[in-house]
Amino acid sequence: MYSRKLGIAEAARSGLTATIAAPRLLAVVWLAGVLLALPIAAMVATAVASSVGKSAVGQSLEQGFDMDWHGEFAHQARGLEKSFTPSVLVGGGWLDTLDVWWSGEIFSLGPEIVAFGILFAFLWILITGGILAHFNRPGRRFSLGSFLADGGRLCLRFLRLALLSAPLYYGLFRLARWLFPWIERITVDKTVERTVLAYNLAGVAVIVALLITVKMVFDYAKIAVVVEERRSAILAVLRGFRFVLRRPLRTYGMVVLFSVLGAVLLLIYTLVAPGTGPASFAGVTLVFLLGQLFLLARLSLRLGLLAGELALFRDAL
Repeated sequence: MYSRKLGIAEAARSGLTATIAAPRLLAVVWLAGVLLALPIAAMVATAVASSVGKSAVGQSLEQGFDMDWHGEFAHQARGLEKSFTPSVLVGGGWLDTLDVWWSGEIFSLGPEIVAFGILFAFLWILITGGILAHFNRPGRRFSLGSFLADGGRLCLRFLRLALLSAPLYYGLFRLARWLFPWIERITVDKTVERTVLAYNLAGVAVIVALLITVKMVFDYAKIAVVVEERRSAILAVLRGFRFVLRRPLRTYGMVVLFSVLGAVLLLIYTLVAPGTGPASFAGVTLVFLLGQLFLLARLSLRLGLLAGELALFRDAL
């Protein structure tokens, strides 16, 4: 039973505790992501192997990353092959994702990437129902059968929520595409770099705040569907919006807290990631294990946030 007037720290602790107490749930979510990523990894690996062949480039790559070779590879890359960049080797792949979104390239990606993106979105819609349903039953042991049944039962409702959220996310993308060129125009005559930086940071803050708001509203809409057994997607969205509007400090505070934890986790991984030194079996194994530990930690934070938000919602009932 959750305590009354749950604070941000208590809700976050409750969410992380619920996640730690469900290692099999975390393992299932991790395995689902790995199974989806394997075909992508195989396609990229085949392209890299074909590009390297038996040339002298292969020997140089064993000693470290070869930027000259990657320049040629990137020039010829198509579809999923474009995702292989130097940044993914040192924990900076998320920067590529941000760049693709902010630059607008997300809408000009190849059909392979779009197809896998849609498949990933549908997979997450399917498993989110099972995740929230499990966390909505405190103390109950994880069951794969119940997890899949709950995910299937809630899938169509969550799909309708996703369709409702899509125009909002696209609208924010269009706003960002208009806002920053406008900022560039109005600051073109500014001679103080700090002023230009302040304008751009203000623009980023506005877009990020709106993105967080939309995400929170739909997170709580999903929670309302699970906790209150709502069937109407529109009414669930209104419920989520009212919940965020009435409790801005706790709802935004929860997201900020987990964002800080995620940033700390990313910093730690960036510092300990081996990088692109000489290749060896032990080195490759270490990179793989560190990457999977980092992925599990990120998933734990993502599930912990969902469980913490659900704790806040239940506490308000």
